[in-house]
Amino acid sequence: MKHVLFLIVLIFTVSTTAFTSDFSDEKMDRFFIDLQQGEYREGITRLLEDSALEEQVLHVRQTMENWVNQFAQIRSLYGDYLGYEKVFVQKLGNIEETVYLVHCQTYPIQVVLT
Repeated sequence: MKHVLFLIVLIFTVSTTAFTSDFSDEKMDRFFIDLQQGEYREGITRLLEDSALEEQVLHVRQTMENWVNQFAQIRSLYGDYLGYEKVFVQKLGNIEETVYLVHCQTYPIQVVLT
């Protein structure tokens, strides 16, 4: 299956009015450290705090388990999380979207913070 997929796109729509590129960078720094350490639940929790998705993900056990399992599965299929880079920032009206590539050993995954 991993040969069929060129790029896994994982989108976090983290909607708050206060998210700027610098704020997104800080959240992504902490999230990436948690990914590398295998602390997916903690990383997801910190990433989604004060966001529109907080209630839908953090307080719904099955949804959180699905997200945790996805990150564990990505690591088992594509290797360790090696690094990340900011690809671009774009404004959509009054919403800013920051796109990152998280590099795994074989394929990158895309993380979008809005």
